[in-house]
Amino acid sequence: VGGAQQPYNNTNELCVYAGIVSLLLSLAAYFRPRGVGMQRFFLIATPVILLMALGTVLLVPVVRFVPGMNISTPTRILYVFGLCMSVLAGLGAQALLELSGRRRIALAAIWTGAAVALVGIAWYGTTPAGQRWAGETSRNIANVGWERMAGAIGKNLSFSSGTLTPQLILAAIALTLGAVVLFSTKPQIRTGALIGLLAVLLTDQMGFGWRYNTTSPRDAAFPLTEGLSLLKETPEPFRVGMTGAFLHNSMAANEIEDIGGYRSFYPKRYADFLYIMNAKNKTTPAMPSQPNRWVHTKQVGSVVQDVLNMRYLLLPAVAPGQAPPKMPPSYKLIYAKEMLIYENLNAFPRAFLVPEFEYAESQNAAFIKVWKMTHADYQRKVILEQRPAEGFPSREAAPLDLAAKVTDITHGPNSVSMDVSTPVDAFLVCSDNYDRRWTAELDGKPVPLYQGNYVMRTVPVPAGVHKLEMRF
Repeated sequence: VGGAQQPYNNTNELCVYAGIVSLLLSLAAYFRPRGVGMQRFFLIATPVILLMALGTVLLVPVVRFVPGMNISTPTRILYVFGLCMSVLAGLGAQALLELSGRRRIALAAIWTGAAVALVGIAWYGTTPAGQRWAGETSRNIANVGWERMAGAIGKNLSFSSGTLTPQLILAAIALTLGAVVLFSTKPQIRTGALIGLLAVLLTDQMGFGWRYNTTSPRDAAFPLTEGLSLLKETPEPFRVGMTGAFLHNSMAANEIEDIGGYRSFYPKRYADFLYIMNAKNKTTPAMPSQPNRWVHTKQVGSVVQDVLNMRYLLLPAVAPGQAPPKMPPSYKLIYAKEMLIYENLNAFPRAFLVPEFEYAESQNAAFIKVWKMTHADYQRKVILEQRPAEGFPSREAAPLDLAAKVTDITHGPNSVSMDVSTPVDAFLVCSDNYDRRWTAELDGKPVPLYQGNYVMRTVPVPAGVHKLEMRF
């Protein structure tokens, strides 16, 4: 779509299971006499969205004009299909109580045809030809070969397995109860049959969820290894970078932050800033044409990693007898067991003070300035896109001495607090992401909070000892 290949490679997002009862009831909705208003919307939207998820030409405008749909498979639109299908099933349940005459006979005929088709498809799945077709829909057949997949497919697609027969039994029960609701003249019996349909629906969907969504103990999925325990002993806030076979977001389960944040949710500006880290051409400033939603640490030793508080770099373990990879001099190997951990000796603290600022008249100008900044530049100044109050700082720029410090940094769900001590006016730079909804208070009084260094939070701090709080 749009010149790009979008493989259906995410089984979880590819699967939305409506259930047998929902399918039968949604068919009944098309026979409801009062097909007006919002009902028409769901009658049309449900099949159209399903066709979009199948990758038909109907998906093209969605990919081109809906944010986010051009960077992933079209299967995510199945979430909307699931919602529409649920509403349609509710309308169908109401239709069962309203239908009469030819409409009722037509629905019964449709249900009968669906039942015959279901049995036919199930039988075809047990044949060698059907199992071969099912295997060819998986791209894994190219990786492992048909011979290895045939046994697993044949074991699942058989009437003796727990895959086909239970579903056929549930379908038979649902059709029987649906027919009772459709043709019975006694209200009590019809109500009882509807309750039975609800029970079948819950059994079907809860049973599918139990079988499909595997459950793993937390310690098995995200174990707190010896190396991670070592990292968690660090008292100050820090971030890690990862390269190699590490799962995205895998550090979050053990409350360890990484420079990618919670992928793939981060602002466009942050994507621009991270692009500087991995850019091959360091001389010509350029923003990424299509930011990657996953953050990869492709290069080591970037000043971007330093200023983002990336104190540790994680690499996969090496084979016994194999030397660990060489790193820049500022990276010290401190751990080498189930993983390699390098400490970045040039990493900035999470929040730090600088004595001066440089004004950038636009976002693009700010990007060009941070592209060119060095480690020493970040220690000396902050790039601001808004001028601070006139007369601040109240002296000529000068290096900060050792008395200037930021301590006791504490992060809450929507707040950050810290103690700040500086002998002269300075700018506090926090390498957490800026957003206009963040506010700051210094000693309990509101103070400006600026966007500094393109993505960070910056607060002007007068000389003295202060308590700084940021809130979202």
